[in-house]
Amino acid sequence: PNCKEHEMEIGYPTDVKHVAHIGWDGASVNTPSW
Repeated sequence: PNCKEHEMEIGYPTDVKHVAHIGWDGASVNTPSW
């Protein structure tokens, strides 16, 4: 239920999550730069 809260507790930066999300999403349309 509180996934975001858990992520914050762990201490994962939003950058990593954002990059991963873009990478997974972009993989379907185009290849990521990294």
